[in-house]
Amino acid sequence: MAPKEQNPFSKFRMASDSLANVETEKLITHVPVGKPNKQKFVRVHPDQAFWFECAILKLEDTVLGSTHAITVGINSRKNNAASVFQVVDTV
Repeated sequence: MAPKEQNPFSKFRMASDSLANVETEKLITHVPVGKPNKQKFVRVHPDQAFWFECAILKLEDTVLGSTHAITVGINSRKNNAASVFQVVDTV
């Protein structure tokens, strides 16, 4: 009888108590960007170091529409439909 082969994934197995002292941090993957409506009061950060210009791409062909901040490399393309807006951090 041939010896029993070892599970090739056993090298990834962790001890059952190995995650007891692990600290985690939530990663922010979505930051809403948009203009508030006229009826909403918004307080902005007074320090202009928190203000910046950014290229914003608005996609209106979807059901709900979507707004995306895009990088400088993408915005440098000639056929881009993005507009430049001043983004102000709210308090």
